[in-house]
Amino acid sequence: MNKKKRIFHLCWMLMLAHFLSAQYSVVGGEGSPYLAEQGNNLQVYLLNGMNGAEIRYTSYANVKHNWFKYQGTEITPIQCEQDGNTSWIVPQDGYGYYVESDRQKYVWIIDYSAHRANFDAPQWVDSENKCDFLTLKFNIDATPLVYYTSPSTGFRKELERTFVLSYDSLGWNEEDKAFYVKPVEEIIAGVQVEYSITAPFTNTTYTLSGDNFAAYFGLQQSKTSEEYQATAVTAHGYAEQEERDNDNEENSSVGDNVNFGGSAPVTVMFNGYANEPVASLYIWKIYKNEDGPDYPLVRILSEDVTYTFQHFGDYTARLEVSNTDGTCVDSSVTYTIKIVESSLKIPNAFSPGTTPGKNDEFKVVYKSIIRFKGVIFNRWGGKVFEWTSPDQGWDGKFNGKYVPPGAYYYIIEAEGADGIKYNKQGDINVLRPKEINDTLPDDGLN
Repeated sequence: MNKKKRIFHLCWMLMLAHFLSAQYSVVGGEGSPYLAEQGNNLQVYLLNGMNGAEIRYTSYANVKHNWFKYQGTEITPIQCEQDGNTSWIVPQDGYGYYVESDRQKYVWIIDYSAHRANFDAPQWVDSENKCDFLTLKFNIDATPLVYYTSPSTGFRKELERTFVLSYDSLGWNEEDKAFYVKPVEEIIAGVQVEYSITAPFTNTTYTLSGDNFAAYFGLQQSKTSEEYQATAVTAHGYAEQEERDNDNEENSSVGDNVNFGGSAPVTVMFNGYANEPVASLYIWKIYKNEDGPDYPLVRILSEDVTYTFQHFGDYTARLEVSNTDGTCVDSSVTYTIKIVESSLKIPNAFSPGTTPGKNDEFKVVYKSIIRFKGVIFNRWGGKVFEWTSPDQGWDGKFNGKYVPPGAYYYIIEAEGADGIKYNKQGDINVLRPKEINDTLPDDGLN
């Protein structure tokens, strides 16, 4: 190692030794001092009282320590006690301290017991938007916790006090479809006069606790208000469409952003939930989108409603919940329903009794058919089957026996959810192999 490298290494080792050895320590007051702020060159300590307060400084070498205190840019030398490479002083509230040989490091002392916050219970203020927000007023008496960053700049700063506001509201459990009491805690930064919160959904009290430094020293205060009578309402809903498993019905896709619908008729069960007893009135409105909510098809005063959509179009089901005097309303629960256009398709042949489960029944293929009647005749005009629901069909039997193969005649009258009327007639061919003899003779159909 050359000479320059040795000198550099020695200097680096001395700097490291100074960094590791030269330091301040603070003791005193009730409990342990609280290191409230720490930067590159400044430590701010809070003490609970100045009894036994002391700042010690240990240097890396046994040299004389010259102590100074400062406030702003005003600097004053002070006496210290020293033993070896450690010295100490008795500090005062509201001053910064440093040792001249370590000018770039400072310690600031605040007696927290002389600056405790005092406050009253929170008070609420009703406002025009009380259904959404509530304003709380605080009467907090607290002197600023001031310190200065260094005597060279005199830059003034304050430690930020924080307080905790506690109260109850309601949460919603989607799985259980039930409300539950939800404790709320909000951190209030600084000494505020007013504070806005989301209006709670249940009666509650408001507790203000603090501040954060008092909590550290075990001196925290809590003040609780009288009970607040809630007025805000919140609603939730659940809806379920009645299912149909008709193999010949086309349930067309209703598209994106649509909750329910398809082929009419569509029956949906709507259920409403709200924060009772604050919420007291439930109204379900079901309307066609082109008409708007002012012209509902139904207006039902109930928590739950079941409705069948019979006609083509786009619909909305909306729940409105209000409090006792109707000043707060929640109408955020909405469902969209789309009823698709109708269609009716009729096959021209089937093979009863030959291929079970495959084309062995005469059925129409349909969607959104709300009225239906069909009749089948043999070649002599005798009625062999009649049905009144499009999901039903003819199994090819008459009086419990399969009819002979051949052509039969149908007449079908129907109406779609879109108002289209269907009058269909034509032939349906019954296909059966000759070896299957479970049939009626031709004269049995006369």
